[in-house]
Amino acid sequence: LRRDSSTGAQDSSEPRSAAMAGRLSLRSLWLARWIASGVLLVAADSALNGSLGTLPSELQTWLEGLIVPLPVGKRGELPMGLGNLTLTGGHCWNLQVGHVESKDMSNGTTLHFDVKLMDVEVKCNIEGFKEGDLQINLTMGRSSVDVAVRLDPYTSSSAPDYPVPLGGMNMTNCVADLV
Repeated sequence: LRRDSSTGAQDSSEPRSAAMAGRLSLRSLWLARWIASGVLLVAADSALNGSLGTLPSELQTWLEGLIVPLPVGKRGELPMGLGNLTLTGGHCWNLQVGHVESKDMSNGTTLHFDVKLMDVEVKCNIEGFKEGDLQINLTMGRSSVDVAVRLDPYTSSSAPDYPVPLGGMNMTNCVADLV
């Protein structure tokens, strides 16, 4: 995960992600994984403040400045029976979110949030291989993503009476309508 150097560079060798569940195409998989990294921030804030409507300007600016590398070596099926594409590189940038709704479905020490992101726009440069090298420039706009994330409680042996929501993280729902 990289930040645009003009906005204050921040590097991490691995992009933030969550375990994926449900049926996703190659195109929606990387978008959902990318957006899932920000879902917990949005969910926590919106659970305290109700439906956000729009993202805080600081978070929107941060998302727009992210440069997210695509996972090299991932293979997925192309639409219309065109066969498989193997990713060899690429990145996405300029993630914009127009509207946010959230729902707190937590129970006890299990945190569970459903976050709907609407009017999502992202730009990507995709490098792949299918009977030769391919380069695809892609812009998606007016898309939406509905993601539910659950954080299970963790109980340490040294404090069994004090579970905290630091256990496994599961994506319990992920629906992407990409335009």
